[in-house]
Amino acid sequence: MPFFAVPDPGRLAPQPQGTAVLYREWPPVLGKGGREIQYIIKAYDGANRLEKRLAVRPCHLENMAKVPGKVICAGGLLDDRGNMKGSVLIMEFDSEELLRQYLDSEPYIREQVWETVEVEPMNVVIVNGDKTGS
Repeated sequence: MPFFAVPDPGRLAPQPQGTAVLYREWPPVLGKGGREIQYIIKAYDGANRLEKRLAVRPCHLENMAKVPGKVICAGGLLDDRGNMKGSVLIMEFDSEELLRQYLDSEPYIREQVWETVEVEPMNVVIVNGDKTGS
């Protein structure tokens, strides 16, 4: 299982599989008062991982389907040729622990597709043109 360090600005949390997860510092008030925390997860594939990414992709999509209502937006980052080179996910969880549990189960991490992952809290305000936050 991946190991995630306590959020610390600029600190890389090494993974046994070789994936590094960088948590940006966020205030301890996030998630208090029953409000879910929204996160942007930016992940970049390792070199020459396109074939592996495509092979693991069905498991990645299936894993996201296991957390209904938690994925606000997700998609692949493209290189100059239009090939996927990483991912961006915007998700929300009741706690940082639930986010970490999700990332522990992420096939792109477990199968060493993603080489680096950055996680930051965010405030989603507009989804599909509709204001959802403040």
